[in-house]
Amino acid sequence: MENHIQKILCDSAKNVIESVFEIDFRTGKYTTVFTSATQTSPYGEQSWNAFADRFAGNYSVSGRKDELERALSLENIKMALSADGKYRVYGGKIPGKEQKGYKELIFTSSENPEAAILSIIDFSRIADYYHKTIRHMKDEFRHDNITGTYNRDYYETNLKNLRMNGGVAIIDIDDFKIFNDTYGHNTGDLALSETSRIIRENLSKNDMLIRYGGDEFLIIMPDVSVDNLENTLERIRTAISSVRHRSLGNMRLSVSVGGVIENGGVLENAVYRADRVMYLAKNHKNKVMTERRLAKIPTEITEENTEKQLVLIVDDSEFNRELLKEMLIGTYALAEASSGRQCLRMLDKYGTKISAVLLDIIMPEMNGFEVLSQMKEKGYLEDIPVIMITADDSEENLKKAFNMGVSDYIHRPFDANVVKRRIQNIAFLYAKQRRMLSMLAEQINSREKNNRIMIDILSNVVGCINSESIPHIQNLRKITIMLLERLNLKTDKYGLSWQDCRNISVASSLHDIGKVLIDPAILNKPGKLTAKEYEIMKEHAVLGEKILHRGELASFQNEPLLKIAIQICRYHHERYDGKGYPDGLRGDDIPLAAQVVGIADVYDALVNDRSYKKAIPGETALEMISRGDCGCFNPILIECLKDIKEKLTLDIYG
Repeated sequence: MENHIQKILCDSAKNVIESVFEIDFRTGKYTTVFTSATQTSPYGEQSWNAFADRFAGNYSVSGRKDELERALSLENIKMALSADGKYRVYGGKIPGKEQKGYKELIFTSSENPEAAILSIIDFSRIADYYHKTIRHMKDEFRHDNITGTYNRDYYETNLKNLRMNGGVAIIDIDDFKIFNDTYGHNTGDLALSETSRIIRENLSKNDMLIRYGGDEFLIIMPDVSVDNLENTLERIRTAISSVRHRSLGNMRLSVSVGGVIENGGVLENAVYRADRVMYLAKNHKNKVMTERRLAKIPTEITEENTEKQLVLIVDDSEFNRELLKEMLIGTYALAEASSGRQCLRMLDKYGTKISAVLLDIIMPEMNGFEVLSQMKEKGYLEDIPVIMITADDSEENLKKAFNMGVSDYIHRPFDANVVKRRIQNIAFLYAKQRRMLSMLAEQINSREKNNRIMIDILSNVVGCINSESIPHIQNLRKITIMLLERLNLKTDKYGLSWQDCRNISVASSLHDIGKVLIDPAILNKPGKLTAKEYEIMKEHAVLGEKILHRGELASFQNEPLLKIAIQICRYHHERYDGKGYPDGLRGDDIPLAAQVVGIADVYDALVNDRSYKKAIPGETALEMISRGDCGCFNPILIECLKDIKEKLTLDIYG
């Protein structure tokens, strides 16, 4: 430890000491002992008087060069050292164009009474160092760790009260809570970083991106027109919705966006308006809404009771609209559109607040089939049922309508009871479907939670027998998911889905379950095992596999989680060169799950205390694994382990 501290102090001194000289009073010469990389002090004997003259010329205040020369005379230096053992001289010009910095010359006595040591310290270098350090610290504090964008604190401290001209937008990731709750926070972080990356790629150098909330980003675009704002936001939305990253599971990444133009007002007010517009866009997801677009959307709703289901009537005939309204008023909240384009604008505004659309097929400019095509393209048909209004119920028309996603049809002339019943049935069916999907998501979450609880119980059983296992199992699960996420980013070779990664991470907890059948005296023996004891210990791999084949588990052998757990138990001590156990498998004949858990197992064992060894630093552990000191591992997994070393330190071993 002392040597380490001395090295730090020595390195720090080199950062601030410009040069060190040894001065010989008898010869009037000095020799350079040390000079920093930024200096060119000559080695060999040099004239002290020449140095003193140059220094006084460069670093004396105007009109006081003679004073500085006298202070640097060998006689004064020798006299001061004999009295005190240390002597300081300062030089530096008043700030200005000719400033060369501020210097401190520290003279100290040498073992030789006819010599002295001079250390030259450049204050300007010290100031630069601290200025840079402070700037770096400020930069860290104002940036978000996950996305690399500015953070909310930076906005609150530096931006919100500024006046601006230009565009302001709020971007919210759709279903972000599901990413976190269903797929885990690592997947949520990936959704954030992917969204941030795409937004930055579509902004200019003058624009600014801020992580405004947990799943929200704020964009500030100075001096842009409303056309440029809308075009940029649409590019961002389209690019994000095209992301198909395996680690995001089966979910499509999408965003809801609200944008406004501010002309000289306070930024905070513009952000508030953009946030309100974004919430309107969120009614139907994957949508860009701006104040200009919002102004073009009709707002007429004939029934304001928001507790009632909202039905949109689309027909170019005012008579037909009035007829349908008369039938439905009092039962439903009603909105109406006289054309296909107006219908799409209403859908853009109200989204899934609309419980059903009554759509006329025969309309000028944009007919009902064209409306259906647009609704399908925008994803509305998945959530909003359409009931076709037609006087032509020919087989061809009906077949085309149903193929395009129509849920039902109403034939003219209208029968009030039929119209109400059709709407009621379809709206109820879609509402029930949405509830069922919500319940299914909750059940999946609950089932996964129960699985994790049971596996934690089993892993803690192992921990009761082998005291090192409880924290080791927790660490192993975290390292495994980090390695798999990095592997997915690095290569498509293994074709891992999100569920594969989750199963491997969860199943890693059972890797040493076979140890419950190993003699505890061997399991917890301090120091090195004998050859016979080591052979007994190695049996835990096969014993673990047997445990997972026993009893009731035999009927679940085709379940992905159990299959992966069996692979991990038997093969996590196999090595890439074929020198592992129990089967001596080589290369990718070893199941990938076992390869990943194997390298994670070794790394965590190295960096933590064990009954037979002390912990070693993470950097040393990586070097040992890379050299093959702990067995041979898949080279790409070694690369992944190196790539995540900082995250390991921060999230697990910090």
